[in-house]
Amino acid sequence: MPRTSAATDLTRRHRREIALISLVAAVFAALVYELWFARGSLNNDEVAYVMQARAITHGHLFPVPVEPIDAHRVWFFVARPAGLVSKYLPLVSVVFAASLLVTGSLAPILALQAAALPWLVAGLAHEVGLRGRQVVVAAALVSLSPLVLMETAIPLSYQLYLVLITATWWLVLRLGHRRSSHEVVTTLAVGLLAAAAAAVRPYDTVLLLAPPLLWAGWSRRADGRRLAAPLVAGALPVVVAIGRYDDRATGAPWRPPFNLLEPSDTIGFGMRRLYPEQDAHSFGPLQGLTGLGLHFVVGLLTWLLAGAVLLPAAALAWRRSNPAARTLLAATACYLAGYWIFWGPWNFSVLWGDGTRVLGPIYAMALTVPIVVTGLPAALAWIARHGRWARGVVAVVLVVGVVQLGSAVAQARVDAGRTRDLLALADRARADGPLLFDTDPPYLGHPVSNLVDGVALSAFSEVPPAGAVQPQLLQLPKAVYGPRPLTYSLSREERVEADEVRVQVSILERYADVLVVERGGHTRACLLAHDSDARDEPSLATATIRVTTTDVLGCDDAPVPAKWQRQTAQRCGDTTCLMLAVFRVDDDGSTSRLTLRELPVLTSASTVAMLADTTVIASSGHGWIRVSST
Repeated sequence: MPRTSAATDLTRRHRREIALISLVAAVFAALVYELWFARGSLNNDEVAYVMQARAITHGHLFPVPVEPIDAHRVWFFVARPAGLVSKYLPLVSVVFAASLLVTGSLAPILALQAAALPWLVAGLAHEVGLRGRQVVVAAALVSLSPLVLMETAIPLSYQLYLVLITATWWLVLRLGHRRSSHEVVTTLAVGLLAAAAAAVRPYDTVLLLAPPLLWAGWSRRADGRRLAAPLVAGALPVVVAIGRYDDRATGAPWRPPFNLLEPSDTIGFGMRRLYPEQDAHSFGPLQGLTGLGLHFVVGLLTWLLAGAVLLPAAALAWRRSNPAARTLLAATACYLAGYWIFWGPWNFSVLWGDGTRVLGPIYAMALTVPIVVTGLPAALAWIARHGRWARGVVAVVLVVGVVQLGSAVAQARVDAGRTRDLLALADRARADGPLLFDTDPPYLGHPVSNLVDGVALSAFSEVPPAGAVQPQLLQLPKAVYGPRPLTYSLSREERVEADEVRVQVSILERYADVLVVERGGHTRACLLAHDSDARDEPSLATATIRVTTTDVLGCDDAPVPAKWQRQTAQRCGDTTCLMLAVFRVDDDGSTSRLTLRELPVLTSASTVAMLADTTVIASSGHGWIRVSST
């Protein structure tokens, strides 16, 4: 068979068009990242990648833990003898660290990844049998899809993985077709790229590369042994490096750290959760099918450009496809089977749900390329057969994709604005030294990976050293980022003693109305003062109380909610504790509790002692308070 390349079938005009697609994707990635994602997105995995990347720029492959460990638990990291170990392998962080060292920003590497993808898709499309303008269309449909565009702007693993796996597919198919003029070099590159892809997403790589490698091996079975050595040689450096990393991280070179934080976060059916403090969820075959349907079918219909046409076209393409296309379809089938028994899509689409409005079906990212390059010929043939009617359908589905992208960008802009406003409120609260409520999970960087003057801790800052002045906490309204606010816990015990202790309570919750204070059988209710009257805006609600040896003073005569009176099990029976509960009052007069916190109080003669700032209240889990004496 003659040796050809994608370039031989592309005119200068075609190459200019691909270059334009590449430029548009790169500009979008850099611009959207800088405008709305530089301070974090809804996907908390960023914390793991970016924190490790920043540690690498300081010469630490494993971030250095800060004592006490329980006070500085970072999202998706586990303290081990080597240091803080991320649940993810370090290659993505190494790539991000290189960008930070060279440019000081993550935007350039995100733009570079976005720019590379159209050319790789074009090469793969040519190997599958597409020609000329079809190759350009395939590159555009992948690179300009809402899912791919949004993920290019976020520092996660999905875009880098898509680049690596597409490049590997392309070279594997070239070897199978005997189109490479330097087969040994190409085989070395396949080994290196395959190992690199496995270092980014190991499970995905096994599923997506097994069929193409088997097909290429079968097609080259006469001389396959000649290429086995360079394939292994190409993969060996990455395999050895990852083995050494795993050995330091987990104690075994064959054990990756993915489920080091939570062993039940794994493949297969059973009880599943992301972290030890989360409620376990039963994940079975039905949940797996639900996750597949919502994530890979419903999600791709709108998040893949022209997905409503390409998805059924790819599903029906097997019989008329050539062997190269069939091997990509087989890889897609393996991937779907593998994700049926993994709870990630179900967790993302059903349990969380909110993430898809900005991020899209993230696990389906790797399937955008095979769906487009295998489904496009059948889709174009269908359009040719049905003429104007089919072109009208395509126009509609393209508009749907544009609308989906616009909606995602608009929501990302709204989220970024809310984050900015909320952190500004928290910064103002910090100046007054208030008590800020918090809830589980007790990890830095979850769910908002932002840092504004030390208000919220994240991967974008150095973890404060032990003994340093610690930033305060904020509780984010649930309507903004979901039900799990940021949490920060400290484990030093400090007390402030006086004849009375002044406590200023502050909570970032626009629906908070009443603070109930209970101590030693004495109940008070305070109206929380809001800095904004609008309930659709972020608001800082505050109240001030004075704790004496026997009582609590300073509240007005707001009515104590009836629900609190009935919750006798959660009321303080003596003067050694102070119970604080925040309620909201609905329009019909009914009340519902937003949060609860118990604080220890010690009295001696005429002195009252309470825990001061940077402490943990053991009786109520992880919490943080700040009090000051008067």
